[in-house]
Amino acid sequence: MSYNNFSGEIPLTVHHLPHLLTLRLAENQFSGLIPELNPPDLQDFNVSGNRLSGEIPRTLSTFSESSFRQNLFLCGAPLEKCKAEPNKPGSEDEHVGMSFVDFNCKMFLLGCIDEHYEVAAQKP
Repeated sequence: MSYNNFSGEIPLTVHHLPHLLTLRLAENQFSGLIPELNPPDLQDFNVSGNRLSGEIPRTLSTFSESSFRQNLFLCGAPLEKCKAEPNKPGSEDEHVGMSFVDFNCKMFLLGCIDEHYEVAAQKP
């Protein structure tokens, strides 16, 4: 399935393929984390050339570095050790900031809706 311009996250359903021998998802537009995979028969794995991020699952760390290259925010064995980067896209700080913005927007909308119902209830 390499070189198909697939995008989004790697489907979690891949985890439910216990007899999977080969998974080649190289040179697509996959993003997000690599799901925890542990097919006992998996012999060939390649996700290089995507937009994956986060730590490589331990169950896949036995595959060569070339299987994970060209994913700028991917880390962990066999690549470089993961570092705490507070400004990295998708970091916890960013998530908390977005949650705060989302909360404020929701509260504002609830206030508008409440005000609308109060005004509507006062009309004869």
